[in-house]
Amino acid sequence: MSCNAITIFLLLLNISLFPAISALNQEGFSLLSWLSTFNSSPSATFFSSWDPTDQNPCQWDHIRCNNNEFVSEIAISSISLGNNFPTQFLTFHFLTTLVLSNGNLTGEIPFSIGNLSLLTTLDLSINSLTGRIPQEIGKLSQLQVLSLSSNSLQGGIPAEIGNCSRLQQLELFDNMLSGRIPAEIGKLWALEIFRTGGNPGIHGEIPMQISQCKELVFLGLADTGISGQIPFSIGELKNLKILSVYTANLTGEIPPEIGNCSALENLFAYENQISGVIPSELGLLGNLEKVLLWKNKLSGRIPGSLGNCALEELLLSENNLSGEIPPFIGSFSRLKQLELDNNKFSGEIPPAIGELKDLSLFFAWQNQLQGIIPLELANCKNLQAIDLSHNSLTGSVPKSLFDLKNLTKLLLLSNKLSGGIPAAIGNCTGLTRLRLGSNMLSGQIPPEIGLLKNLSFLELSENQFTGEIPPEIGNCTRLEMVDLRDNKLQGMIPITFQSLVELNVLDLSRNRISGTIPRDFRKLKSLNKLVLSGNYITGSIPESLGLCKDLQLLDMSSNRISGSIPDEIGELQGLDILMNLSSNFLRGPIPESFSSLSNLANLDLSHNMLTGSLSVLGNLDNLASLNVSYNSFSGFLPDTKFFHESLGYCFRRRDDEEQCLEWVITPFQKINFSVNDIVTKLLDSNIVGKGASGVVYRVETPLRQVIAVKKLWPKKTDEVPERDWFSTEVTTLEYGYSLKITEKSDVYSYGIVLLEVLTGMEPADCRIPDGVHIVSWVNQELREKRREFTSILDQQLLQRSGTQIQEMLQVLGVALLCVNPCPEERPTMKDVTAMLKEIKHENDEFEKPNSNGKGLLPNPKAAVHCSSFSRSSEPLIRSPSNLP
Repeated sequence: MSCNAITIFLLLLNISLFPAISALNQEGFSLLSWLSTFNSSPSATFFSSWDPTDQNPCQWDHIRCNNNEFVSEIAISSISLGNNFPTQFLTFHFLTTLVLSNGNLTGEIPFSIGNLSLLTTLDLSINSLTGRIPQEIGKLSQLQVLSLSSNSLQGGIPAEIGNCSRLQQLELFDNMLSGRIPAEIGKLWALEIFRTGGNPGIHGEIPMQISQCKELVFLGLADTGISGQIPFSIGELKNLKILSVYTANLTGEIPPEIGNCSALENLFAYENQISGVIPSELGLLGNLEKVLLWKNKLSGRIPGSLGNCALEELLLSENNLSGEIPPFIGSFSRLKQLELDNNKFSGEIPPAIGELKDLSLFFAWQNQLQGIIPLELANCKNLQAIDLSHNSLTGSVPKSLFDLKNLTKLLLLSNKLSGGIPAAIGNCTGLTRLRLGSNMLSGQIPPEIGLLKNLSFLELSENQFTGEIPPEIGNCTRLEMVDLRDNKLQGMIPITFQSLVELNVLDLSRNRISGTIPRDFRKLKSLNKLVLSGNYITGSIPESLGLCKDLQLLDMSSNRISGSIPDEIGELQGLDILMNLSSNFLRGPIPESFSSLSNLANLDLSHNMLTGSLSVLGNLDNLASLNVSYNSFSGFLPDTKFFHESLGYCFRRRDDEEQCLEWVITPFQKINFSVNDIVTKLLDSNIVGKGASGVVYRVETPLRQVIAVKKLWPKKTDEVPERDWFSTEVTTLEYGYSLKITEKSDVYSYGIVLLEVLTGMEPADCRIPDGVHIVSWVNQELREKRREFTSILDQQLLQRSGTQIQEMLQVLGVALLCVNPCPEERPTMKDVTAMLKEIKHENDEFEKPNSNGKGLLPNPKAAVHCSSFSRSSEPLIRSPSNLP
């Protein structure tokens, strides 16, 4: 116990034993009694002025008295009290202000709080209070401020609160409240601030009676379960400045009566299900600065009347808005942020956008825009971020864009841009993300990119760049991703890449790169994806690569790499997605160190000259896909879990000992059903497709797993290729069915099952017109009607998050690859496994929202969508662009 606390205790003891000696009044004694309960001596130091020898506490810190020397105000804020609500204060009958905020108070608010009849301010915010809001608060008829926000209060908002008729400020946000907003809220004629957001349990409609609160300035119901329409009576709130109803379940249209809210400055209604058009009546609101309506179901065009407003932020992403970006957008002279992405805007970007001198952010990606990027855009000297990805823009990247000194992000992915990257890019020294992938850009990559010292993302993939990779890129030491795949780059991997110590992803695949892998890659300690496949790389795999301990994906396939696999590669215990060394000239055995790769899911060593045993793979418990074909391995299959789960096949070992071996045929889980479970389901009613080699059935296992089974037309000469079964013999089942294992046999069937899951339809569903098969229907929807991918998905799936929908669309692309009518063009199951795992991994890693805590943000969208990958980037593995 601190000296302070001991002194207080002794004085209290003295006062209690000799009350006549002490001059301190009863209120002072009560305050000291409460202070003595502190266990935290640091907190007690904040009350050093509380002198027991005083006659009253009126001069003490945190205390104020009225003219009669009774305590009228207790204001203790941001001091850890770590105790229950101080019941000692409930006897202070002249108390008008009680502030105990941010003090780690626990327990419940006592019912007797209603006895403090003179209270005008009660602030218990930012504590750990629990229980219900006592209905006795309704007795506080003088109350003007009630702040109970940021606690753990439960239950409903008591209707009795309507009796506090003088209440001006009611803050209940960030609790665990539930139920409906009581209609009695309309009795609060003086109410100016009503904030009850951050209580997901609050539901029901916004009560019409809210319109009776004529003085209301701030209405905050965000992040709740409120539903229904914004009431038309909202127009009666002439003083309303902030309407915050985002992330809720609102439906219907924005009422045109909102145009009567003449003081409105901020309209935050994003992440709802609001439909209809943006009402032109918003143009009547001359003070309107921020309109945040993204992720709704709004349609129609941007009303020109918005030019009458004082708009600084217009965020309309993820709706169904259409038409051209209107030329009158240039009249929004104060606009700083314009986000139109994920809509159906068409036509050209109007040159008038260059008139927005204060514009700092312009997002219009994922639309149907055409034409060139207007040169006038460079007149927006304050621009920091431009994202026009996923459109059909043509022409070149304007050189003048790189004169924008404040530009940090330039994303033009998936357009039809041509020409080269101008050397002027070196002027844009603040650039952190440059993503120009999936265009038709050509020429050499300018060495001036090396001047971009702040660059973290460099993506120039799927273009037609030629020449060598400029070594100056090594000067961009903050780079986290370099993606130059699918170009025509030549020469060697620059040795200067060793300086990119923060690099996470390096993808140089499918180019014409030659030479050896730099041994100084060992310095890239943060590298987790290294993809060099499809080049002309020679030499050996450097042993130093084993020092890149964060590697999760390593793909060096389809090169001219020779020598043995170094033992150090087996020390990369973080490898969990893929190791692909296929189609090279590797020799020797699989290193014993590979037994440590226990997290690896996909391993491809095929098409090499490897020898020896596969026993080292026995410890790879998480393996989902393995390809070791076209090598010279010998010996037995590892007698381990991956190669087991009996399907009734017997394999004869070389010593003629007959042993049942179990085999995994699904890419994600081990088989846990019997042959009989499958054969009994091979019925005509379960047929999902027929081909030249057999029939595909949809089968549900006893554990309710849905799988695809292919029954082959019997042939006397059916054999399992030696390269797949390592010289073992197959004994055909008594049922007369044989399973012919090839690289493509299961892929089509798997694609059918994926389409079923994604569309919610069966292969021959009655909802598909003209009896068309599901594969034909999906292709027809994409090819003839040119619909968006989302029209194909099961409508129930569309209720999920944007990240999950993006994953489903990527999986749709994988499914369409699987059902390609040409077997040779289908991926292998190994490829499918890697793609699906990569899709999940990429979205998990790069689409996490950047949350900055609760409460109103200067730009609330930043807390949800400002990750570069979630808002404006292309995943590393995507749905195919040339869908049939």
